[in-house]
Parts: sequence; structure tokens; C-alpha cells
Amino acid sequence: MRAELPNEPRLGPPVPVVPGGVRASRDRRYGDLGGRSTFVIVMLAISALAEVMVMAFTLAEVSLIDAAGSGSSATMTDIYANYDRLATWEGLHLVALIVTVVAWCVWQHRAQRNLTALGQAGLDYSPRWAVGWWFVPFANLVKPFQTVRELWKASGRDARPWRAIPTPPLIGWWWATWILSGVIDAFSGTRNETTPLSTIRAGDVASLIASVIAIACAFLAVTIVRQVRRRQADRATWYAGDAGPVAIPAPPIPPPPAPLP
Repeated sequence: MRAELPNEPRLGPPVPVVPGGVRASRDRRYGDLGGRSTFVIVMLAISALAEVMVMAFTLAEVSLIDAAGSGSSATMTDIYANYDRLATWEGLHLVALIVTVVAWCVWQHRAQRNLTALGQAGLDYSPRWAVGWWFVPFANLVKPFQTVRELWKASGRDARPWRAIPTPPLIGWWWATWILSGVIDAFSGTRNETTPLSTIRAGDVASLIASVIAIACAFLAVTIVRQVRRRQADRATWYAGDAGPVAIPAPPIPPPPAPLP
């Protein structure tokens, strides 16, 4: 649903540039985040479920490797068969993760664009760059955290300027788990037919730790999405009902030139 805030000026001066911030958007319409938020949450849940299945088959592989090393009935055939099932779920998890990333970007772009419609000024990030920073190497280790921090803080109806609002621990923990899960998963390594079982087992242990942290990250991301949606809905009600937007006045018409003597 797209609701247009009342008393929005139809005509006026060129779109202003806020000192130290991004250019104010010409699209002053507020878009409810309901559908986008729900889809992101569903995809985060599906990704987490696929992660759980990957963990289950990874644990099974660790058990089979331990059993094979102790001389029990487990064979390399059993390990390879389990790995085929593990690879299938890893592929499904990758597909779910890609869809989740796209859904998150669509949601964040709309949520960031809403900030201008809700009367916020002096923003550091445009909707395009709020999404774009995710795909810039090295910068994506810091910038996405800053964009989501700005989004959360500027979405509320607090009486204080949004920059004065402290960053909630939720945002920090979410970003820490995102980075940490990726770093640990990188140490899980790759395998081939000549990889020793001990190396595979060590990689499985690292993968299990990364999966647990990734599931925690998904839970925190769901919380962020729900909070941003609620905060923007509250601000939209207050901004449209109690305060109302402040129209940008048109520039004054200059007086006619004085007649020549």
C-alpha cells in the first residue's frame, strides 16, 4: 500500500540539498513496509531452516569420520553418500540465501526512501547507496552497518534529532554475527578427493560454528526488520496526523523593475 501524506506541495523550488547530507528525494510518498517486511522475514526463516539441515548433515559427517577412524562399520562409501546429501542442502541454502539478499535489498531501499517522506533531513545515505554499499569490496565490511544504523535511528518518532539517538545494541550484535559467521566459514575450506579426513573434519567443525552464528544473525535481522517497520508506521501516523509535513515555500516573486526616468 502506498499512502500519500496530506498537504504535500505539488510545486515548489528545486529539490534542496541538505548541507552534509544527501539530496532530498523528489518522491515524497510513504510506502508501507508490510509486504516487503513479511517476505524478508519468511526468506530469513527459510534460510535459517536450510542452515539447520546443513548442520544436521555436517554433524552426521563428523560422526561418520570419527566412526571410520575408530575402526567401526562406517566406510568411505557412507561418508560420500552423506556428503551428497550435504551438498544438496548446501545448494538449496545458497538459493535461499540469494533470494533473501534480493528481498533484503528491496526492503532496505524502500525503507530508506521512506525517511524523506517521513520528514527526516540530513541523511548520509540515499536509497541507492544504502543498497549499493553491500556490493563494494572492503567498504561492505563497515558501510552496510552504518546504513542500517541510520535507517533504524531515523525511522522513529523521537523528539530528539535522529543523530542524537543512541545506536541500539541490536544493530551491533547483528553486524558482529554477520561478519563473524563469514570469517569462520572461510576457514572451513574446500575439499577434493585427496583431502585428508582430519582436514575435512576440522572444516566441518568450523562450518558448524559458523552456522550457529549465522542462525543467530538471521534472528537478529528479523528483529531489525520488524522494529523498522513498526517505527516507521508509528512515525507515519504521528507525522501525518499530529504534526503534518512542513511544505517548502515557493521562492518569492521578485518585484517588477522600476520604470526608467
